[in-house]
Amino acid sequence: MLLFGLLWPALVYAPVARWVWHADGWLAKMGHIDWAGGTVVHVAAGFSGLAAAMVTGRRLGYGEEAMTPNHMGLTLAGAGCLLVGWMGFNGGSALHANTTAAIAIVNTLAAGAAGAVAWIIIEGALRGYASGLGMASGVLGGLIAITPAAGYVTPLVALAYGALGAVAGYLGAVILKRLLDVDDSLDVFGLHGVAGLAGSIAVGVFATAQVKTSIGVQALATGIIAVYAFVVTLALVSALRMFGTWRVAVDEELEGLDVSQHAESV
Repeated sequence: MLLFGLLWPALVYAPVARWVWHADGWLAKMGHIDWAGGTVVHVAAGFSGLAAAMVTGRRLGYGEEAMTPNHMGLTLAGAGCLLVGWMGFNGGSALHANTTAAIAIVNTLAAGAAGAVAWIIIEGALRGYASGLGMASGVLGGLIAITPAAGYVTPLVALAYGALGAVAGYLGAVILKRLLDVDDSLDVFGLHGVAGLAGSIAVGVFATAQVKTSIGVQALATGIIAVYAFVVTLALVSALRMFGTWRVAVDEELEGLDVSQHAESV
């Protein structure tokens, strides 16, 4: 796990960041834009997460027993922390304390709120109830979708982005997850990957006139990053699995990782 933490940023994140954000990056020259990491962070991490989950395999009991959060209060508190931090890095991506930074912060809050509302509407319509976990997932979907566009759109458009992120996130985390039959335990692919994909491509539709890009360029660049991250991570995790223990032992997993790995329990 420590080797993965060292090698993944070097092999996946750093090249993609240069392609997108460096003046000489080939995707930047092609016209691809990404305000704060829709492709560089979310798409790359999401499709890497899919590859890692495929190699790692399912948790014991997956699909047979409920695997709900350990504590919904902590889950919602964590979602709140994410929202505050997200406003920081989306606003901070302006690199100045100016009007653009303020708009990016407002857009982030608007998209997160719209994502929460959209998700609970979808969940209520399709499942007959609206859950706290769903609301938190909707917040996250909205935040992910607005990340590549936070400094390029108006607050009204950001509301649409939030709804788009919730729809894409629900599709990925609930429907695609079931179809792929992959145990993506924290929905990294379902939320970050799919909502990031939708948000990045949508920049070509909704960005203001001052931004020079197109839906074709955005879709092509986003697809390239998704495939690159998936293939490299698949190779990396497969290689690391050959050289050491990638999963804990069955008895350790049954006991619970808090106890077996850290000798403590929350």
